[in-house]
Parts: sequence; structure tokens; C-alpha cells
Amino acid sequence: MKYRWLFFFVGKAIRERLQRVLLMVFALSLSVGLLVAMMILSRGMRERLADELKAYGANAIITSSEYIKEEMVQKILNINGIDEVLPELYGRACFKEIIVNIIGMPFESIRGLRITGEVRKGYILAGSRLAKAGNLKTGQEVSLSIPCGAPERKFIISGTFEKVGPEDDAIIMELKEAQKLLGLEDRVSVIMLRIKPEGFDLTMERIQKELPELEVRAVRQIATSEESLLKKTELLLIIVSIVVVIASVITVAGIMAATIFERLTDIALMKAMGGTNRQIEVFFTLEAVTAGVLGSIGGLLTGTLAAELIAFSAFQRAVGFPIIAIPVAFLTGLFLSILSAMIPIKRVSAYRPSIILRGEI
Repeated sequence: MKYRWLFFFVGKAIRERLQRVLLMVFALSLSVGLLVAMMILSRGMRERLADELKAYGANAIITSSEYIKEEMVQKILNINGIDEVLPELYGRACFKEIIVNIIGMPFESIRGLRITGEVRKGYILAGSRLAKAGNLKTGQEVSLSIPCGAPERKFIISGTFEKVGPEDDAIIMELKEAQKLLGLEDRVSVIMLRIKPEGFDLTMERIQKELPELEVRAVRQIATSEESLLKKTELLLIIVSIVVVIASVITVAGIMAATIFERLTDIALMKAMGGTNRQIEVFFTLEAVTAGVLGSIGGLLTGTLAAELIAFSAFQRAVGFPIIAIPVAFLTGLFLSILSAMIPIKRVSAYRPSIILRGEI
């Protein structure tokens, strides 16, 4: 029964000071929402940024003194920490009695090229400089042979590409087609890797341990830039969160202190009628817990919405919601609200009723 009356008076106190309670809830929602948004973004940001950074190319490369067996690709895919594996085969073929470079790769993995035309399986792409020198156009049929004078294989150009590099003098075709043309079935020249920025060095060591016969090298400029960008972005989120949390604690503590000190007479009468310090602390703590729960719910909803909007505007894709954000949101809201209320509650409950009623505070 006494708990029922306790909740009744807590509800009455909240209704009478609704504006201040709503201000506390808003401050807590802001703090919890930012923390939730940071959790969601920091988790999804690495995945989305990793997708965006794929355009910069591989951040590691596997080579060998001889051609690499294509079966190694599957072994590498089974190693944790690898986002993408791109095998490539290099060779030379004869085109109009001129030796041209051939690059074989899976067409679905082509990126980082400015393509005019389209990428189609069974067709080939001509480098911009080669197309200009040989007057090659989209839809044109070309004949390639190895060596010059050998029976020719015919291919149709589906587009041209430009990378502003030596590749612009080459022809790109499907890996399987290149293997047939060069007579190197199930062989590749190099394996380009996209390794996740976090744990990059550990993944490199794991690959070298699993495949000791191959040489693994990092494309340091790309790998270092990726990790640096991700760390700086996460640090910025953490700093902003800390500042907002501190501001929230100060705001809630100020509101709670004002609420408590304007009710000094009520507290004195409660103590004069036999109320203990513990009962008074429980009464005001329940007010703080109520504000903490409401602030946690509001922060969870607004933080999730804000994170999804930011991710969609930046990457045109939503990010996943981590379930752990729910308990973290409620624990944070309750912790901040109780912590903010504890100091003024302890201070006021220490005064004797006679001092308060005489107006000496």
C-alpha cells in the first residue's frame, strides 16, 4: 500500500512540474540519442566506408615467382578479415601484328575505371590509348592470337576504359577468356585483396602463415589512409558525445537541484512527520528514474532515426541496428539521471527540519 501512495505522490509531483521534467527528459534524450547514434554509425560506418573506399583499389597484393593456382583464391576467401579477393591474369597477345597487353579479371569486380560503353560478359574492353591508336570503337570485332600468325580468336568490344595508367594500353577481358586465350587454365598472375582496415596487420600475418609459398605485400598508402580516416571519424564522434553527455549531466543536475530546493518546505514537513532520509531519497530518485526512462526511450528513437538519416544521406544505404544499443540506451539514461540527482538529494536530506523551516537555507 505504501508503495502505491509513493507512486501516486511521485506522479503528482511530476505533473505539477511538468515543464521542468520535460526539459530533463529532453536533455537526457539528447545525450542518449547521440550515444545511440554514435554506436550505430561507428559500427555501420566502417562497413559503408569500406565499400566506398573500394574505388581506391586493393590495399594488399599477393604475388609469386610463378603463376598462382586459382584454387588459392578460395583458400584466401576462407580467411577472416578479407572483404574482397580479385584474381588477375596478365599476358600478351598479337593484334594486327602488334603485341598488346591482356588483362583477365572477373568483370563483376571491375571498378575504378572510367568506362565508355558497357561491361558485358563474353565481350572485351579496350584501353583508351589503345583504342585511339588502333582506331577501335564500341561494337567492333577484333582478332587476337598467340603467337602472331597462330589461329585467331575473335572478340567484340563492348566499351573502352580509362584509368590514366599503363592499363590504358591494354585489353581487359573475362578471366576465363584470358586463361583460354593465353593457355593458362586455372592460373592467375596476382591476387588483389581488399582487407578490412581494422586488424589489417593481423590479417596480413594470417595470410602469410596460411600461404607461406606466396608473397603478401601491403599497398601501404591506401591501407594507412583508410585506417587513419576511420580512426579520425570515430574520434570525432567520441569527442562530440563526451561534450554532449557532460552538458546533459550539468543541465539535468541543475534542473533537479532547482526542483528539490524549491520544495525544501515539503521536505522539512516530511521529515518532521517522521519521514527518513532514505524515504526522501527514494522519492526524488523515483522522479529521476522516471525522467531517465522517458529520456532513454526518446534518445533510442531519435538516435536511431538520426543515425539512419545520416547514413542514408552519406552512403545512400541504411546501416544495421545493433541490439546492444537498447540496454546501453536505458542504462545510460538511468545512470545520468540518477547521477545528476544524487548530489542535490544527498545535500538536502542532510538538513534538519528546524533549519529549513526557519528559512536559514
